[in-house]
Amino acid sequence: MTAATRRQLMNAGRRIFAQQGLDGARVDAIAREAGVNKALINYHFRGKEGLYREVLAEELRVATEALESRLAAEPSPERRLLAWPAALASLLAERPSLAPLLLGEGLRAGPSLAGTSPGEALLASTLSQARGAGGLRPVVTRELQPLLLGGVLLAGLEGDAAPAAALLAGLLERGLLTTPPGSDSGDR
Repeated sequence: MTAATRRQLMNAGRRIFAQQGLDGARVDAIAREAGVNKALINYHFRGKEGLYREVLAEELRVATEALESRLAAEPSPERRLLAWPAALASLLAERPSLAPLLLGEGLRAGPSLAGTSPGEALLASTLSQARGAGGLRPVVTRELQPLLLGGVLLAGLEGDAAPAAALLAGLLERGLLTTPPGSDSGDR
């Protein structure tokens, strides 16, 4: 398969899986949108589920890299934590298929890529760094992750996750940080 054909199938699969989910997506519809014979999906991806896994893996990789890049610019673990919701909301605005793909995967029964949503490890690391720096009240990371990630993802389904992101950042600042970032330097 040429690189162009592969990209066409990945793009068509991404759009259709985001709209209809894995179970609702049809191989013939993906092939038709990509402008190729449906046998190419079976041959090169070992079927619809193989294409789905590759689409999802690519979305996760791109999303995680983008989050890492955006958060790396923040000067402290506390600021990185507060930047999380806005960084994810911005990413969802750029990649509209991301929220439905990740939420669909999270709700799917059976084998999945659970535990690999964009930046789960990055979020856990950010929380750990903030806790280590003494800037975070005691919190159970595995309970905070669904709030941060899920809240913004659900808002992303509606198209604009920015208001939810701002609300979550405010809740994080007031509820989790022991000292607001910049409170001693006056740059708030």
